[in-house]
Amino acid sequence: MSLELFELKRSRPGKLLLYINSEQYYDLVDIFELYHLKSGIIIDPYSDTKLNSGLSVFINCVLEIMDLSNNIKPIQQEFLSILQAAESENRNIIFLGGEYC
Repeated sequence: MSLELFELKRSRPGKLLLYINSEQYYDLVDIFELYHLKSGIIIDPYSDTKLNSGLSVFINCVLEIMDLSNNIKPIQQEFLSILQAAESENRNIIFLGGEYC
């Protein structure tokens, strides 16, 4: 099971920004669940999800989970940095699920 995060270019995946393996996904799942509660958008390894906007909500979810955690994982910090860079550069992103990888 994996999840890949790409820059979205002309409605297609562009540059790979982050590969998330099963263990890393587990470290990010609280963020994805909080984002789902706030936005209604599901991000999981079983589907593909394009985000053309709403990165600020996603970033706030990451920060909220990290603030509550006593043990911030490196993947959480890396994920936050990638989202912040994408937002500051007005880039769209796409998550591609890879449930069988």
